Amino acid sequence: MGKTNKTDMVNPDRYLTRAKVARNKAAREISLKKAKKLRDYIAEDEDKYWDIVWKYDGFDVEHVKEPCHCLRAMQVIKCKPNEDCPLEVTLYAKMGLHRYNMIQGTDLKLDRIQKYNKHLHVLPSTYYITLVAWNPATGTRVPFQTSIHEIKWNVLDVQCRIARLKEKRGTKAKVEKTPGFYHVVVPKWPEDDVLADQNRFYVVPESEWQENDWIILYLQLAFVTTNRYSNNLKLSDLKIVEVMVETKENVEPPSERLKGFKDAVLYIKYDQDLGEGQVSKRRAIITRDVDSRSGHMSLIGKIEDPEQHEASI
Repeated sequence: MGKTNKTDMVNPDRYLTRAKVARNKAAREISLKKAKKLRDYIAEDEDKYWDIVWKYDGFDVEHVKEPCHCLRAMQVIKCKPNEDCPLEVTLYAKMGLHRYNMIQGTDLKLDRIQKYNKHLHVLPSTYYITLVAWNPATGTRVPFQTSIHEIKWNVLDVQCRIARLKEKRGTKAKVEKTPGFYHVVVPKWPEDDVLADQNRFYVVPESEWQENDWIILYLQLAFVTTNRYSNNLKLSDLKIVEVMVETKENVEPPSERLKGFKDAVLYIKYDQDLGEGQVSKRRAIITRDVDSRSGHMSLIGKIEDPEQHEASI
């Protein structure tokens, strides 16, 4: 039988307090063990979920059961016939087709978007888009998949890492390497005397930028991604005035700079219709970089008000 401290006999409340502290300590230890066990279970459950998701490269995951405690699960959104998908999703789908066309030398067009997957509650996000593409050369339609990764929010900084014909069910698509984009900087708008250098800049005739619809696509992407907080964007409000292209390669004739899968910088002057007869003069600078190892494509750009830009110099 243990000895009782004389002080405790004189002050029994002190003995009771010590016992209470000991019980509370034991309870906390048990609670911490249970919490750790729960965290380990949640982490293991989420790992299993994402292992299955990435097995399908982020596509075709409707059958994958989402963990009820996972706040960043993949959201599957189906696009109903005759209903428009969000504007940015449509443009991202066209970006994926554009990247595929540049590599394969094809001319696939967007027919319709079937569905897209994206992370819940995550900004910026990644879109895994399944669509139907139309081949004008053959008149046929083919299933297609593309992934577009937003690197920053409310600015044009996106990467296309997957652009492919949809694999047959049950086959595993080749996992692509991580793109090697480093220190990509959007240049400043050149001075007029610099732009006059025809060996460096190619002023694209209107007939050519209308024929190369990816130029308009780049402007639309810059416009939409830098105005994500606006709910009433109209692409029809944009009117291209002038396009200049700069490439690292000194290509002859200059019109060949629009062809192939090259790094390039586009300088676009355009008007934006503000309504009630008001027009805003704007310009966009868009840099396209291509990772030589994987073929992944990055678009980074910004939109400027020429008058405000000149006033700040």
